[in-house]
Amino acid sequence: MSRTLWTLLGLAAFVAILVVATVRGERVECEVCVDAGGRTYCATASAADRESALGGAHSNACGTAAEGMDLELQCRNTPPRSAECRP
Repeated sequence: MSRTLWTLLGLAAFVAILVVATVRGERVECEVCVDAGGRTYCATASAADRESALGGAHSNACGTAAEGMDLELQCRNTPPRSAECRP
């Protein structure tokens, strides 16, 4: 086979892998805002299901509370002020 044909076949395989990964990887994205220490912390996360995305977003939001471990723990134990998910 010619070099051009091998290049085209490789490119087609790469595109096919991208398409399959995109279609197969349907995910849920959630944004969570949490009040802690007189401030509001918000973050986004995506996961395969809603519960995992909410947990990840909550954890990410509290991770931005870099004013100390006490505030981060308080944040993690506080229910979200708002939570919005979309497929």
